[in-house]
Amino acid sequence: MKNADFHNKVENLICRLDKDKLKFTTRTGFIFVNPEDIIYIQADSNYSNLHLIEDKTVTLSMTLKAVQEILPLKQFYRINRSTVINKKYLIEINRKEKSCLLKVDEKEFSFCIPPKYVKRLDV
Repeated sequence: MKNADFHNKVENLICRLDKDKLKFTTRTGFIFVNPEDIIYIQADSNYSNLHLIEDKTVTLSMTLKAVQEILPLKQFYRINRSTVINKKYLIEINRKEKSCLLKVDEKEFSFCIPPKYVKRLDV
């Protein structure tokens, strides 16, 4: 690994640990989003749909993997191949049904979660 590559990775990691607003690329430019406003993100081919509080969804021109690299490490978790959740809104994991439940105000969001991902969250 080149020294410049290593430096960029370290800088990216530091940014992910503590950031007020996150910058995401959209089809028309970019947006800044407070991490607390993100409920979950879902993959849509080479795009990602950012689901925010207040019933707002923004389509990003980024893969889910690229989005995940921007998110704060402690606050977000990938629960399956196509979904990353904000752990702040996680209220239940059902091992029997292999699902997890997020709740924001009075709205609930349910997702399938493979057993191997449940075990990772269990730690």
